Amino acid sequence: MVNSPRDGGCGGARAVYSAGNASATEVAIHELGHSLALLADEYGGDPSCAPARDQRLHGLGQRQLAGVDRRPRAPWEGAKYYNECIYRPVDVCEMRALNNEFCPVCTQQWALTFFGHPT
Repeated sequence: MVNSPRDGGCGGARAVYSAGNASATEVAIHELGHSLALLADEYGGDPSCAPARDQRLHGLGQRQLAGVDRRPRAPWEGAKYYNECIYRPVDVCEMRALNNEFCPVCTQQWALTFFGHPT
């Protein structure tokens, strides 16, 4: 926790967030997703295609996604800082935009982490 009104934070070995900001709680939740559950960001940004090593479904993978939503549909494109060639399981998740729930894939990763079966 940093005593600052600036918006933001970062995750990694330690989760850091600005405690003096109106979004502090949501930023802390998002950054703890990085630090504790090893989740990556699900937003885009780079207009190019993701590198080949990242061109897969972002999160736990296609097998886990199959049980998330029984309706057949393609995943949403854009995650891990790229707009193209990498996919996320739902339109919006806490790891994409604050004030949202974690998607089922992220929730599964939280459960696996806390119950002793991290990926």
